[in-house]
Amino acid sequence: MEEARNKRMLELFTPGRATMMAGGHNALLIEDQGYPKRCGHFEGKAVIPAAEMVQKIKAAVDTRHDDDFLVLARTDARANEGLDAALERMRAYAEAGADLLFLEAPLSRSELARIPREVPGAHIANVVHGGKTPMLGRDEFAALGFAGILYANAAMQAAILAMQRTLASLQRVGSLQEMGDELSSFADRQLAVGYEDWIALERRYAGDASS
Repeated sequence: MEEARNKRMLELFTPGRATMMAGGHNALLIEDQGYPKRCGHFEGKAVIPAAEMVQKIKAAVDTRHDDDFLVLARTDARANEGLDAALERMRAYAEAGADLLFLEAPLSRSELARIPREVPGAHIANVVHGGKTPMLGRDEFAALGFAGILYANAAMQAAILAMQRTLASLQRVGSLQEMGDELSSFADRQLAVGYEDWIALERRYAGDASS
């Protein structure tokens, strides 16, 4: 039964990996969180058995055709099973072939320090403003042994605050005069949405409307 399940995983992973690599992607994130999927800093998370996650990682590793395509393994086990169990999962995921390791939502600097110290490999930290993990500086994360940092939601949270401030100013002042210096220029807006590229496509394919 285990052999049949592994074969099925390979069948499912193969077309997806090929599509991602052909599209220029260079990494795949696989996580052991169950459904319904939740933010790693939410309550009420569940995780699948470690053995099942190991097989998923092995299937992803076995089906990649480029050694530069990385497999990132994430565990959310800290919330329900504790840090020791989460570290044990990280060891198993590394042994299964994961290139990058991501233990989500450690609760303190001491917990963060244990991760690279006790599990060999390249580790990723996730910083969420207002979340569960301490917001250490980049140099401090590097000193602890982390290879990279994710700043999940940072741009979105900044955008939410900017929209709130702009709309509040509009309500209070009745114009954009107060917020003008806080808004991007129209040219920057056009650049961000790729306006010139869309216009070039329109010119190329619009043709003669009368024909």
